[in-house]
Amino acid sequence: MPITAWKCAGCGGREVPLNHFATSPCGYEWVAGKPPVHPSFAAAVLHHDRTHYSRGTGVVSVTMGLGCPREVGIMAKENVAVDPLMYNAPQGGTAWHEMVQKAHDAALEGPFAESSVVAGLIIEQKVTGRLAMVPLQGKPDCLRPASLIIDDWKTKKDDDVKDIRSGKKRPDPDHIAQLSMYAALVEQHDGWRPKRGILWYRSHRYGMEPIEVGLWDEAQVLAYKPASGTEYTVTDLLRAADGVLRGVTKWEALPLVGKTMSYGPTSKCDWCPVRDVCWTQAGGAPF
Repeated sequence: MPITAWKCAGCGGREVPLNHFATSPCGYEWVAGKPPVHPSFAAAVLHHDRTHYSRGTGVVSVTMGLGCPREVGIMAKENVAVDPLMYNAPQGGTAWHEMVQKAHDAALEGPFAESSVVAGLIIEQKVTGRLAMVPLQGKPDCLRPASLIIDDWKTKKDDDVKDIRSGKKRPDPDHIAQLSMYAALVEQHDGWRPKRGILWYRSHRYGMEPIEVGLWDEAQVLAYKPASGTEYTVTDLLRAADGVLRGVTKWEALPLVGKTMSYGPTSKCDWCPVRDVCWTQAGGAPF
């Protein structure tokens, strides 16, 4: 089900209607020390929720295989209220992807078409297939069939990109797993398999740092435990998400997968927009 209401930090975290930030001070001034939410940003979050390519299809997406299936179930089966500020980081990536796609399409048809600025590049093409016997769909950021290359945009903090550039840090294995899953789907869907994976790490200070990574085979991807997970493999997550979307499994019956995953000192649950719903169901309280 879609987002049907917001949670407003300025109003103490209570549920408010979707037009709240356009009709109250919470959309333009600091309230009780809580950050406001610009109405246009709330609209962008709602638009992405309504129009995402996997919305309502009942088919697992690649990113679902790297996250918590309880969140998948809640977002698919329940009417939810979320704090739009929880989407601040991912919405930046969404905006970048949409800008690149629109510019790419315009270059193919506009005044630059004859110069072949983007000739041979395939942007945001939906591909489908199966992994772990689960029907799967995804949209690789960029495919270059002539070079057997698959590209993926990623946004990082300046210091992280600096460390990746110098070799102090390695690319995030979640990103390699995601790129490898896309590569498997491309082979099933289009009949060719990318041989080179390139992660384009973008930051404000250092621009773009392309890092070539070795793509994993299917066995390695399916055995991987995302987000520094300690228990659940991609196979487990794909099958759990598939069961929830098909109605075979209730999300309430699944374990608290997010608690077994972490991003540095925080658990994946700390970044989940529907954590309160999840934890209340599991333990009787949103904490």
